[in-house]
Amino acid sequence: MKNQTISAKEWTNENDLALFSHCMTLADAEIWPLFYALHRDKIQVQRQKTAVEKLAVIIQSTFKLSHDKGFALMSLRDLSEESGISLGGIYAYIGSKQQLALMIHQFLPHVFSQTIHLDYPTVSSGKKKAWKNISDSQLMSDLHRMIRGHIFLSEILRSWFFFAYMEAKYLPASVREVALNNEQVTEQILYSLLAQIKDRQLIAIDDVFMATHLIKSLLQTWYLKRAKFSKQKIHCEQYTAYIESIIFKGI
Repeated sequence: MKNQTISAKEWTNENDLALFSHCMTLADAEIWPLFYALHRDKIQVQRQKTAVEKLAVIIQSTFKLSHDKGFALMSLRDLSEESGISLGGIYAYIGSKQQLALMIHQFLPHVFSQTIHLDYPTVSSGKKKAWKNISDSQLMSDLHRMIRGHIFLSEILRSWFFFAYMEAKYLPASVREVALNNEQVTEQILYSLLAQIKDRQLIAIDDVFMATHLIKSLLQTWYLKRAKFSKQKIHCEQYTAYIESIIFKGI
């Protein structure tokens, strides 16, 4: 099967959700084949078209049940009834409830890495970046990319982000570890960026650790409190611009 990838070539960090979505090809028609491609070694059904269609139903049903009763209380029988897929079919696609949670948590960093493309040291990789080869303008551009890309992804994949955040503490330890590592990776990228920006005095940053977690909290607020922003008719480009205005004044 041809590898499924996301193209990020045309998005050059503009504060434009529609352009981001168009460039990243993140509509449902692209998301589900990408999910299947990432996890096809775990899925017993080999016919791609059927698998992609059923996985879409299973994941969407999982998000609905998670919202209605909580993932911890959801059984695979509940999922079978909600999705209209036999219990045997459910097992063929996701193996177990724990594996289902793991597949979801593994998918988000996969999409993030393919779209945001920030090659900075992370908790898991241990790579070192030659900071001296990165210009000041590139650092600032990458900070825009991190903030805008995260908010735009969470807008497009809102149910995924909400599930990952709200259900993590109720998951088995092995899955919680993956979720925690995902958090640490994005925090380390942001911390690395801010540390360099502080050292070069591009933005007045008093405490890099505190600034990192303040920004991370603001990024999460967009999808966790989405209904409140919608009620006030605040769209994500407005929210992104406001966050950036706060950061660039100094934090």
